[in-house]
Amino acid sequence: MFLPASFSEQDGGEVVKKKAFVPPPRFMNIDEARELHIRVERRRDPMTGDYFENIGGILFKDGFMYKAVSLKSIIAQNCRGWI
Repeated sequence: MFLPASFSEQDGGEVVKKKAFVPPPRFMNIDEARELHIRVERRRDPMTGDYFENIGGILFKDGFMYKAVSLKSIIAQNCRGWI
């Protein structure tokens, strides 16, 4: 990194770091995955009967990722009503 001759951290100057560009989150596009020759399988979930796109064991439906979680892993504090 090039710094001017008059610049010195000892003089109280600070090195300003540029923040990396992080693209905004977006939905999974199955058509784009197919265009990139990523293997996409369409399967029916035996528990729900719904159809999902399966990419490497990850389930997607309408651009959202679906994941099974244990109810024991959910921590709910100060919630009103029923889960």
